[in-house]
Parts: sequence; C-alpha cells; structure tokens
Amino acid sequence: MLVEAIASVENMFQPGITEFDGEVLLPFKPIFLENIYAEKEVWLEISKHASKFAKSVAAEVVVGAESAGVPLAASMAINDGFKFAYARKAGYKGHVKDEPGTRGADVDGCKVVVIEDAIWTGQSIRGFEENVRRQGGEVVGYYSIIDMRELSPSHWREDERVFGYCGTYSELLDAAANVGVFSERVRQLIREFIEGGWTPEHPNWAELDSAAFGVAKRTV
Repeated sequence: MLVEAIASVENMFQPGITEFDGEVLLPFKPIFLENIYAEKEVWLEISKHASKFAKSVAAEVVVGAESAGVPLAASMAINDGFKFAYARKAGYKGHVKDEPGTRGADVDGCKVVVIEDAIWTGQSIRGFEENVRRQGGEVVGYYSIIDMRELSPSHWREDERVFGYCGTYSELLDAAANVGVFSERVRQLIREFIEGGWTPEHPNWAELDSAAFGVAKRTV
C-alpha cells in the first residue's frame, strides 16, 4: 500500500506541538514529505502513481508547482515521457519584465496537470492554475502526494476540480499508527483534534507534546 510506504519513510513524522504559518496549532510538526527523496523505491512508486493519474485525464504537460511539486513533475517527465514545466507562485516578480507564469515546456493549447506535494487550503494552487491559464494552458487535473483538504472548509472539499493523490491526511495518519510510528492513543488524540478543534488551553495538548514517536516497524 503506497500510503503505508510513505508513512514508513524515516522522519516523515516528528513529535512536538507546533504552529503552522504562525497561526494554526498542530498536534505535531507538519509532515516532512521531502524525506521521500531519500527513498528511491518509494519515490519511483509515487511517480508511477502520479503518471497513471495524468494519463487518465489525457494530460500533455505536467507542471510542477513551485517549489515542492517540481521534483515529482520532473520525475514523471523523465520516467514516463511527459513534457515538463514549472509554475511560479502567485506574485513572483522575476528578473525580467512580464515574467511568464510558467517556464519549461510550452503549455499554450495543452492539457495540463498541476503537481504538488500536498494540497490543503487551495490558496496556492489557485495561483498556480492562474499562471498556467495565463500562458494558454488548460488545467485538467491536480495531483498531490497527500490530499489534506479534509482539514479545510467543506466548500473546498466539494470542489469540482479533478484530483489524484496517494492518500488523504487521515489515511496517512492511520498508516503511521499501523506501522508503529506513533501509538493508537496518539492517533486518537489527533483524530479528536481534527474533528473538534482545540483551544490553546485544551489539556490534551500536554499529552501530545510529551508523546513518543518511533520508527516504522518495517521497511515498506
């Protein structure tokens, strides 16, 4: 199971409550998807999975979203023959007048899949898709390693865009508990946090902050 392989990557999860973007309290540090780069076999399986999705929506160009989506999109191009480009984040000024929204393969008139590592609020990909459209590309799908939209408002989860992903945030957490990265009690606390939200004064923060995280029981 691919999501279990991702959960088993060393240091994917790290303990200690933290703030994300200086605003949102999380029960542990944000997932470190970049550590997959050190796991060649897992990375190749993700690339194959992403390419299968891109082919299912008849994509002609895969566009890596700056910066986390670029390595996966490049891997898809190398291994499966897609044309490759990358999109700048919204508001990027660049070093030339009228900086193009994408660089690399020409997306004009092409069907495009935007590649990210994780999709959460949708704010970033809206900027990426605007840059693709500004260059004449047609966005036909979005692929992320992990789909985190369940943490966002319901209107975003019901979006009509076509998404592909290895697993959802909850599936990744379940897999991490299954392979022994953290205990079922920690998983339960995280589930309660996601479902109900906690104030900064909630007593369960202390239990999570002292929870021990380990290494997966097996290499997947």
